[in-house]
Amino acid sequence: QANQLSTPFRIDNAIKEFLLLKIIDINSFKKMNSIKSFKNTLDQEYNFPCEYSFKFIVKNDFKEDVISLLPEAKKNIKISKKGKYISITLSSIMKNADEIVYIYDKAAKINSIISL
Repeated sequence: QANQLSTPFRIDNAIKEFLLLKIIDINSFKKMNSIKSFKNTLDQEYNFPCEYSFKFIVKNDFKEDVISLLPEAKKNIKISKKGKYISITLSSIMKNADEIVYIYDKAAKINSIISL
């Protein structure tokens, strides 16, 4: 019985070692699973290709960085009352869920961006 009780512990350690060897941490694994879940949801909710709207809030200084994500997209831009922030909606035809995830991944690299 002692051997049976220690088996889950050994498996847990083996997984941790594997993750270390692959230079993957648990947060990357969780992120990968949430991306997979998001892509599954997109595939269920949309019939690709279709128009998809990305909504972002960013400091006004980074407006062009956001627009450059999809330069040919339809744009709806609103400036905050004090002019410090800007809301940008970019609408474009997306071929599949992977394209959407790719745009969000590029957007995440923009300083101070909030994706909605």
